Order: sequence, then C-alpha cells, then structure tokens
Amino acid sequence: SNFIVAGGIMLSSITPSSVEAGASQFTLTATGQNFGRECQILFNGAALSTNCVSETSATATIAATLVAQPGTASITVRDTFQRVSNPQTLTIQERVTLTSLNPVEAGAGSTEFDLIVNGSGFVAGTRVRVAGTDLSTTVESATRLRTRMPAQAMILPGALAVQAVTPDNRLSNSLNFTVRPAPQITSIDPSSSRQDSPAITMTVNGANFLASSVVTFNGVNLPTTFVDAGRLTVQVNATLLETAGSAQVVVVNPIGSRSNAASFGIASSLVLSAINPSNVDAAGPEFVMTLSG
Repeated sequence: SNFIVAGGIMLSSITPSSVEAGASQFTLTATGQNFGRECQILFNGAALSTNCVSETSATATIAATLVAQPGTASITVRDTFQRVSNPQTLTIQERVTLTSLNPVEAGAGSTEFDLIVNGSGFVAGTRVRVAGTDLSTTVESATRLRTRMPAQAMILPGALAVQAVTPDNRLSNSLNFTVRPAPQITSIDPSSSRQDSPAITMTVNGANFLASSVVTFNGVNLPTTFVDAGRLTVQVNATLLETAGSAQVVVVNPIGSRSNAASFGIASSLVLSAINPSNVDAAGPEFVMTLSG
C-alpha cells in the first residue's frame, strides 16, 4: 500500500477580518492551503458547522451570539488529520453609536457653529456626516466628536440626518438635527408713537416665534412675553422713544435666526413757539390768532 505524507495546513486570511459588536450572523470565509475534504473552522477552539469548498477555501456561519461583545477571536482551521492551522484574528469592534447632539436645532439662515456629537466607538479618523456630506471632524475622545455645522446646510428648514463614519466605512445610527423656520413679523401694534411718549406696550404679530424669542428695538433686547407662535408682547421704555425717527423691531430666536425688520415711527413732539397776537383788549372784537411752532 502507498503511504501518503500530507502537506502542512495553513490559514492565510479570513474574510471579514473585523465586524462590529452586535452584528447579525454572517458568513466567514477562510482561505489557505491543505484544508482537506472534511475540514472544520474553529472559533476560539470551538468547531463550527463548515462548508469545505476546496483545499484552499472553507466557509462557516458565525452566529450573532459569538460577536455580541467587543474583543478578538482566534480563527483556525482543522483538517481531516486533526491538524490545526496557524490562527488569524477576527476583531470584534465596538459598535459606532450616536447618543446625542449639542445643539439639537438651529434656525434657518443661521451662521456656522460648533456641533458636538456624543456616542461611543469613535476611532481616529472618524468623521461626522450631515445630510450625506462628510465634515472635517476632531475626535476628542472615543465618545465625543466636534465639527462645524456649515451655514449652507441650514438655509432651509427641515431635518438633517447626522451620522458618524469610521475610516473603514462603518456607519453609526442616525440622529436628526432640526433646522427651524426663521421668525417672521407681519405687523406691530402700535406701529408709531410720539417723541417723549411714556412707555408703551407693543404687540408683535407674525409666525415661528418660540417661548425663548426676544424682541429687539433698535438692537436693544426687550423683556418679551410669549403669547403663542404668532404673537409676542413687549414693553417699550420711554427712554427708547426720546429721539424722533424710525426704529427697527426684530425678533431673534436663540437658535440663531432673526426675523425681518418692522419699522416703528417716532414722530416729533408738538412744540408751540409763539402766538400772534400775544395780547388783546378785553371785550374787544373777534380776531384771528396765528400759532407758530
């Protein structure tokens, strides 16, 4: 009879070589040499149900329970003669997860600002992706990313999907960043006053007002009462009415957006400088008096 000397079994690679913790079951492909017809793929030494495709390839299903936690697993192949190959490492990476954003909203038309993205599983080179566009990102830790929210992303109101993507293209869950409509003023009541008038109560009518909206009068913030999303009331101090002219009334939302400006007119005070005649005889005839001012 013939005596056969079998060549050594070797495992050269596994595909995939890394997965995220919590991944669903997947197929692992082992590539190498001299696997034999009845080979078995071993996961940390435990045999898996294996399909020996050829002397150089085998596949096995990795159950989700085996990759539930981050870590590493040793993958080997055992041949018909119970010889075990060299190991290859399967890396089980922490899942990239987003938990919160700061801030979570801004007003349409806002200028750019820092956006903080909190979560877990962030590695060097992880980028923040907003509405499909990757942004320049600082990885401050494995749980915190910082980027600049671009103004061009906030031109129109709506929801922007925020994700994190790693250098090996692992994608996190998505959180929504809300771009709210800018406030709008349709009217103010009253819309005018006289110079040196006492303080007045003004009603600002419009849309997209928030409980934290602030009315400004020529750039001065006024204590503002929120009535509803379409109405605010403010007290305009007498000191703001001392100079005749036109004042600009604007609503500012704290999330970075400003309304259109409504004009408030301040008319000059009535001044009487002279009367003519300034004196007449008692019981005299009727006359015409001229007032100058």
